[in-house]
Amino acid sequence: MTVAIRPATSDDTGDIRAVVDASFRSSYSLSPLEIDVIVDNSFTDAALTERIEDHDSLLLVAEADDDAGESVVAGFAELETADMLRWLHVSPAFRGQRVGTALFERVQSESNPRNCPLRARVLETASEGRQFLERFGLFQTETDSLDLGGDHLEEHVYTTTGERVAPNDPDVEVPSSVTDDDETVRLDHDESVPGTLAPFFVLFETDSSFQRYGYFCSHCGSTDVVADGLDRLKCQRCRNTHRADRWDRAYL
Repeated sequence: MTVAIRPATSDDTGDIRAVVDASFRSSYSLSPLEIDVIVDNSFTDAALTERIEDHDSLLLVAEADDDAGESVVAGFAELETADMLRWLHVSPAFRGQRVGTALFERVQSESNPRNCPLRARVLETASEGRQFLERFGLFQTETDSLDLGGDHLEEHVYTTTGERVAPNDPDVEVPSSVTDDDETVRLDHDESVPGTLAPFFVLFETDSSFQRYGYFCSHCGSTDVVADGLDRLKCQRCRNTHRADRWDRAYL
C-alpha cells in the first residue's frame, strides 16, 4: 500500500478529528468523557486551523487508499515545536500498514536538519504509543501532565538523550507495615500495581492474609488512595494514578 505524507490544510480538519477520535476510542484507556474533552479542546476546526497556520508547528496527514480505492486521510502527526512530537494517530482501519511508520519517519526528517534530538509526548494510557516510540529508540525521560480543565492526565516525555526514568520504581522507602487511623496494617512487597509515577502496594489487615485494607502509594508514602469499581486508583496526596487496562463500556 502506498502512503503519501503531506502538510495538512484547513480542508483536512474534519478528517483529522475523525482519525483522532477513532484512535482514542480504539487504543486508549480513557473514558468517553475524557476523550470528548480532549477532542473538543484540541481538535476543533478552529484549533486545528490555528495550528496549521502557525509557522512554529507542523501538522502532517498521511493519505492512503481505502477499500473502495478512494484516497483518504489515514493518519495524522503534529510537531508542536521543531523537536517535539505532540500527537501521532493512525485510523484503526489502517493499523499495521506502516502508516504510523511513514508519519514518524517524516517527522524525523523534519527535525533532523535542525540538529534537534526528537522528543515526543504520549499519554500514560497509550501503551501502544509508548511501545511504538521505543521501537525507534526513544525512551522515557520525564513525566508531565495534560490539563483537562481542572482534571489532569499523565503524560510521558520520550527522547533519545537524557537520563532514562523508571516510573514503576518506588520513590520512597517501602515499609513492611504502616499505621493508618491508629491501625497497623501489613504491606505486601510482592503484590503491587503500576502507577503513573510509582507503584501502589496492596495493604492487608494485620491479622489476615487475604483481607485487603487499601493501598500504599510509593511516590509520596500516603495511604490515602481512592479505588473505584473500574480498577482505577488515585492517590489523594499526589497525582499518582493507576488506570484500568481498558475502559469497560458496560459502565456507560
